[in-house]
Amino acid sequence: MLFQKLAKLSLPFLLAALFGWGITAVVPTARAQTPTSVITSLAANQDNTLFSESSNSNGAGPSIFAGRTGANAGTGIRRAVLAFDLSSIPAGATIVSATLQLHLSKAPSGASGEAFTLHPLTSDWGEGSSIAPGAGGAGTAATTDDATWVSAFHPSTAWTTPGGDFVATASATQTVGTTITFYTWHSAGLAQDVQAWLDTPATNFGWILRGNEAGTKTARRFDSRQSATAAFRPQLWVEYTVPAGTPLVDVTLTGPLTGTIATNTTFTATVSPLTVTLPITYIWQATDQMASTQTGGGLSGNIAYTWATTGTKLITVTADNGVNMVTDTWSVEIASAPPTPSVPLASVTISGPLTGTITSQYSFTATVAPLTATLPITYNWQATDQMASTQTGGGLSGNIAYTWATTGTKLITVTADNGVNVVTGTWSVEIATNELAVGITAAKDNTLYQDTLGGLSNGAGDYFFVGRTGGGSARRGVLAFDVATALPSNATVVSVTLQLHLSKDAGGVHDLALHSLTADWGEGTDNAAGEEGAGAPATAGSATWLHQFYTDTLWSNAGGDFAAVASASTAVAAEGFYTWSTPGMVQDVQAWLDAPSANYGWLVMGNEAANNTAKRFDTRENPTAANRPVLLVTYVLDTAPQTAVYLPLVMRP
Repeated sequence: MLFQKLAKLSLPFLLAALFGWGITAVVPTARAQTPTSVITSLAANQDNTLFSESSNSNGAGPSIFAGRTGANAGTGIRRAVLAFDLSSIPAGATIVSATLQLHLSKAPSGASGEAFTLHPLTSDWGEGSSIAPGAGGAGTAATTDDATWVSAFHPSTAWTTPGGDFVATASATQTVGTTITFYTWHSAGLAQDVQAWLDTPATNFGWILRGNEAGTKTARRFDSRQSATAAFRPQLWVEYTVPAGTPLVDVTLTGPLTGTIATNTTFTATVSPLTVTLPITYIWQATDQMASTQTGGGLSGNIAYTWATTGTKLITVTADNGVNMVTDTWSVEIASAPPTPSVPLASVTISGPLTGTITSQYSFTATVAPLTATLPITYNWQATDQMASTQTGGGLSGNIAYTWATTGTKLITVTADNGVNVVTGTWSVEIATNELAVGITAAKDNTLYQDTLGGLSNGAGDYFFVGRTGGGSARRGVLAFDVATALPSNATVVSVTLQLHLSKDAGGVHDLALHSLTADWGEGTDNAAGEEGAGAPATAGSATWLHQFYTDTLWSNAGGDFAAVASASTAVAAEGFYTWSTPGMVQDVQAWLDAPSANYGWLVMGNEAANNTAKRFDTRENPTAANRPVLLVTYVLDTAPQTAVYLPLVMRP
């Protein structure tokens, strides 16, 4: 069976940081349908050194060598060979660029820069277990399957040409000086090599690294994949693109293992994962049968064959969803029709998922026993909230797919009838909502105390205030929640509920409105004394009636900058818990999730038309945790495929 796994790795700015390339980061979106650009880092899976003057090797040593030694070392030629496993890159990917990084660990004193070239090898070779002593420059006796100057695999397999079999034209060239640092090879030729190896893995023998072999004392020592310092080991960075959409991971072909001539035999192909991009095209091939293509398919496809001859029949199915293709095979032994009486069905068993969510499609399979049961079989399907379905002319298994719009336990019943007898099987699946919920505590809160000097605040206090005092001074609460941290970036907000606890009331029922703030503000460290209604002298960075951030930044409008139209309003009376929940709040929270830099929270405004309407609410610093502000958000995840996934930025040492 052919497995094709898509490696979703993207590393914005990685190569820009390492090599100074002009790469622009792509902001991930769950809805775009453009090709995905991926950058992945691969470690060498084998490396070695070829020593011209001996049959020595250094397969497991911490260093590899290239160039020519000086007179003291016999002026021998050194060539490094190294290879990388590309199996983590999905088949069918387009290679955009390839960059090899090696770490120079030693160079001859007084030497000048030398050109080092990379050539694709045309024969396979071995790493072995040899470890050269000391600095490793002379190598050591080769072990079994080590690569040497003469042998690709010591001692049994020789190179066609001593010194390695490789393409004469270099794929990339880099000048290597004497500074102990990293050196990189980057060219269109390297990308072409990697593309060829990806398209034809059997030809991936890696590269040979050659230095100046005409002069002497040109050799360089580089760290190998066995280097004690992991950061110095050879690395290959590959940038590639894959089509948008969720790729197929696998296709599994099922059906009977035996059959008889002149009898309809059904086979089923099932793809994974369940979230794969649809529709799917199924391409069928079988011994002694015409090829068949089924377009516009779902998560499973079926085909029935009738053979006129006996023998082993091979069935192959290829599934293609426009992103990638996967293949599986199945064999069935077709025999002559037995001169035996009809065989009754003993049982029918349903298999499938035990749980699921609404609006998602799920496949179920019915399998009859025994394998010798008389064919064909009719499958009658029934399920909660679904139309009844009858499938005639079936083999030893039948399939069906359901999608439910409501939650709850769904019972599936299948009746199998082969004309001899009838058997029944059942299966239940629990369908749940696809909504998720999270409770978010306030990230900051404060009170704006009406004051001509703008010098009062209560950022670290236990309470915030809303309304107007008996003396006619207004109070306004401000609070914000870190939505972008609490919710996934691909969430769609369904409902929002703000819960506040009223701990003191001046009397009367008053409407308290939420207005989305249009400018940022600070919490500060000021903490009012007593009942906190009079506030405290503002500290640096606190929000006040006049300031966003005391004393540097002023509101455009005294009393705070906020949307004129309220997002929500709730009548508040006596002490207790109160909630605000409206579509306007949903719009606010979705906007904050989509653009976190514009999340300034809400301003809570009470009745400011009359005196003695003030109300006191508990803040996020209140000693009673249950009374602190909380924002309850329900949401669903957008299951559209992501176009980019990012890894942390890796800086070159």
